[in-house]
Amino acid sequence: MPCLAVRRLPCAVACVGLACCLAAATARAQEAAPDLEAMLEMVPVAPGSFLMGSPPTEPDRRGDETRHRVTLTRPFYIGAREVTQYLWSEVMGYDRSYNAGCADCPVENVTWFEAVEFCNRLSLRLQLEPAYAIDGAEVTWRRDAAGVRLPTEAEWEYVFRAGTESPFPTGTCLSADQENLNGYLPWAECGESMWRGQTIPVGELPAGPSGTYDMGGNVAEWCWDVYVPHAPGPVTDPTGPASGADRVQRGGAFNAGMTHARSAARLGVAAGVRSVYRGLRLALTPPPAPEGPK
Repeated sequence: MPCLAVRRLPCAVACVGLACCLAAATARAQEAAPDLEAMLEMVPVAPGSFLMGSPPTEPDRRGDETRHRVTLTRPFYIGAREVTQYLWSEVMGYDRSYNAGCADCPVENVTWFEAVEFCNRLSLRLQLEPAYAIDGAEVTWRRDAAGVRLPTEAEWEYVFRAGTESPFPTGTCLSADQENLNGYLPWAECGESMWRGQTIPVGELPAGPSGTYDMGGNVAEWCWDVYVPHAPGPVTDPTGPASGADRVQRGGAFNAGMTHARSAARLGVAAGVRSVYRGLRLALTPPPAPEGPK
């Protein structure tokens, strides 16, 4: 298993003492076929504040998207790409994806419980402390652990928005040339484009403003949070309720129209449910900077 590759973007902050590149590349990582370094590439994200949710005037908005200010106080890393079938099968030993046989395509048809188990197993392969304590259906997030994890819903939207307040990070429209979505289902004033009808290799389409790929299409993505409607009022470092049956799904998918690819679009899904339209993206909390001499 190779080291986690870290891209340093001009708008992001580097993390001191990053512990995500610990394991030397193995012989498997040197093989010619799928690019594991690209699969594990992480984009650093600086702390900041943003408006989460949608305004009442946004077409197709739902009642659970109440706009509110969110402040994120800690830097984090997010996967540049969705987790692929190849990486999943390397770590988990199986792949139930419907679009099977496409190693570079996103893994799908996975439950939320499988997603957090994958994160822990990958962390162990990378010699990182697992982010989750798992006891059957009880999952606790060890927030100071250095292991890979699912992004919180707020982290996910913060990255996808990339400082914008428009319906999409690209403005008022999004097309199938930019994201793998169902362009036959137009939105508001946006016209039709195309529909590929299946997932495609991750990173095949252009990166978004944050340097990440496929957040508005290909497959929707599990987040950490228990699903509840947004509440009004400012919040800091939200992680959702402590318990609940449904988890948050974010992002567009190859079968979904533009409305589901909006920056504020969200859905609650039972944690044990699989779908051809849903996969995952990794995140990581860097270790704190070492204290200087006193």
